[in-house]
Amino acid sequence: MDSAAGYRLSHPETLHIHDTHYDLPDSTLESLQIALRTRRRGTAYRITLKGSAQSNDWGAVTRSELDLPWSHEAVETITDELIHSGINAFSVASLADAQDPVATLRNMGLVVIQERETARVIRSVSGEENTVLAELAVDCVAYHVQDLSIRLCEVEVESKSDSGLAAVSAVTGALFNQYGSVLRLWPYGKLATGKAIEALLRRDGMSSIAGDGGFVSIDAVDRLEAFLQKADQPVTTTRFVDARRAP
Repeated sequence: MDSAAGYRLSHPETLHIHDTHYDLPDSTLESLQIALRTRRRGTAYRITLKGSAQSNDWGAVTRSELDLPWSHEAVETITDELIHSGINAFSVASLADAQDPVATLRNMGLVVIQERETARVIRSVSGEENTVLAELAVDCVAYHVQDLSIRLCEVEVESKSDSGLAAVSAVTGALFNQYGSVLRLWPYGKLATGKAIEALLRRDGMSSIAGDGGFVSIDAVDRLEAFLQKADQPVTTTRFVDARRAP
């Protein structure tokens, strides 16, 4: 498709992303709905700090986000933001050598709570005069849990400008109208989804979660959603999961 709801879609671009999430051993960040992540694309790293999310009725959210190229200065900036939020349980002496992101954050007292790899196909959503208003992304995510790779595909629509929310709402509606039979609204972030997959995997085993190729089965998607609703997980960006990716 070249357009949706009257908005132009750019030629698709494919990205390969490796994300690692961190928390303190006592899950302080999770309790405050704060997400701390490093992201690798090729050999380049970024570090991102996200605050708690607030949503409206159709799934869009506002959420503070600090996203920086990986560097000594970026780590100090993120640390300052966390300290400003009242989180002080860090070892700052380890910042003298900030070349290895995972090792650096572990030396600061953080622990890895999730790793995942994403094959992302993105398309810009443009309005008049080719102004980019939003981004449409199709993600195939491999969650690395207990030495296994559990896969789930999703479609995400994200505002990219101050006037982008109208485009997000319109494109979301168009997707539902055209593909509603195979998509379901999935207002949960990848971090929360991965944690739910891990919890169900421990409880029910691999065969009850995924089928051929490690894709989450339709039945497991139902149980994941029930688990996330019970856990009252905060919503994030408007996204859908593909209910067809099941044996």
